[in-house]
Amino acid sequence: MISSFKTHLDFYGNQIPISISISVTKGLFTVATTANLLPIKQDLLVKLPVILRSQKIATSRLKFRISAKFPPATSSNLDLKELELPILLQIYRLCKGLDQTPILPHGSLSLEGHVASGPCKNQNFQCIAGSKSFNCDASFTPSSPQSQKQQEKALACPMTIFALLQVKYHIPILYLSPDYSISKIFANRLVAITRAQVDSKVFCFDFTNNSLSAQKIFKFLKSTDLKSALVIILGLENLSSSGMAELSSLFTIAPTSFVLISKPCRCGRFLSNQDRCFCHSLVRTRVMDSLPGEVLSRVNFAIHLKPSTNGEDRIRSDFLFNSVSDSIQELTQFLGSKDLSQQVEVSDDLHNYFYTLQAEHSLSDEFIRQLRLLSLQSAFLKGNSKALFADLLDVFSLQSNYFAYAQPSGFIHHRPFL
Repeated sequence: MISSFKTHLDFYGNQIPISISISVTKGLFTVATTANLLPIKQDLLVKLPVILRSQKIATSRLKFRISAKFPPATSSNLDLKELELPILLQIYRLCKGLDQTPILPHGSLSLEGHVASGPCKNQNFQCIAGSKSFNCDASFTPSSPQSQKQQEKALACPMTIFALLQVKYHIPILYLSPDYSISKIFANRLVAITRAQVDSKVFCFDFTNNSLSAQKIFKFLKSTDLKSALVIILGLENLSSSGMAELSSLFTIAPTSFVLISKPCRCGRFLSNQDRCFCHSLVRTRVMDSLPGEVLSRVNFAIHLKPSTNGEDRIRSDFLFNSVSDSIQELTQFLGSKDLSQQVEVSDDLHNYFYTLQAEHSLSDEFIRQLRLLSLQSAFLKGNSKALFADLLDVFSLQSNYFAYAQPSGFIHHRPFL
């Protein structure tokens, strides 16, 4: 009898999928595992016969072969004991001739058959094994009430929809937050909406709590196909110089696969167009100065996050400050459009101005493309069908502090006055 299923283990707040195959044949009792499962082989040798015997399943004439597939870079940081529960559950169902389940919850087991950890903690193995609902872990069920509620909250926040637009149109943006709680809410909302709207892997690493584990996290990211994933970095200001160097090397490979969130200074208001920074001039730029030049050169825009006045868990930004009055329906429609030109067009004068701007100031094609897209978005959010100079000026004015800090900003003064 052979069975395959999936489960997941936690890796610094992210769910790492694990594929497991189990083969049960007749013979003298043995447990064979692949090399990556050797840390739990001895525990399985002890617990398998004891727990299965308590369920009236004789194991003395059964041979078990268990193999697992998961990213090698995570193996030393995963609690492999959490694989005991899904392995025993599937073996139980195989021996009982029950229907196999493609997805199982993770967890560890005591010798008495109680779940010691995982989503089914403090439950009895028999209760879980005999239940048809043991695989209802919300982590695997997109339509579960918990994940559905998270998606609804994300779709009710203009800033998260706007951020997903920038992911969709490949515009890397540095999000500056005055407070950790705002950063955390924004990151959680972005994860929820991205998983619902984008067919790609999503990882969120919080270096506010895991700064000492940066090398392990970056080692994992190096083994990941970044071009087909979205990586949200929270607490960027907590990375050490070596961590910044690792981030820089990964960022140059796939800059549009990263969403960077950082507190820009001690008070969190540096470079904001709406709030004044109260930090001393000697420490005001310390955080931003620590960001690698390779990152700053590829991030052409920075947006400040701020709490919305319409709800504690909703977030606004500098860019949306004058462009959106909680226009969720329009933003969602914008998100679903395949091409911005289907919704908004660039006026002839603005098109010619983009060409002049690029020629006179040697701006890259990618930067002009991003300026054009943000101008189109600004026009759309105002309810206009055509992008005008005013929309480009809004982008300039909302980014001027960041341009002055991180980019050659001479082109900002090249503004048309009609």
